[in-house]
Amino acid sequence: MSCCRSNKPPSDGSGDHGPGAGGDGHSSNAVSTCKDCIEFLIDYLDGTLPPAKRVEFELHLELCPPCHRYLTQYQATIRMGQAAMEAQVAKDPPPEALIRAIMASMRGKPSGAPSREGGSRGGEGGCGCDC
Repeated sequence: MSCCRSNKPPSDGSGDHGPGAGGDGHSSNAVSTCKDCIEFLIDYLDGTLPPAKRVEFELHLELCPPCHRYLTQYQATIRMGQAAMEAQVAKDPPPEALIRAIMASMRGKPSGAPSREGGSRGGEGGCGCDC
């Protein structure tokens, strides 16, 4: 993995470019886009990376200050976003119909969601509530 910010190998001269780096410093499964980087970080933070990749990435973090800094800032952003959402939900909770529609779409089921064929249900928004 090249460093997400600099697209360069770590400056320690080790040739380790992070997760998946081969002996030549290149990887067949290197992070190549911002989306790949974010998905990799989500897997890392969720604990779903394979153990060998996790160890390799943690070694990279020890050797690469830019990546360590990026991860720290990414974690802080997640915490601030969660705190903002918790404060907003406490102040103005979302409608139950919205929660049901989101959960149904996450499961890939249109249960409780409006039908495209029969017009909308509920208010003008078509989500089943009175919005």
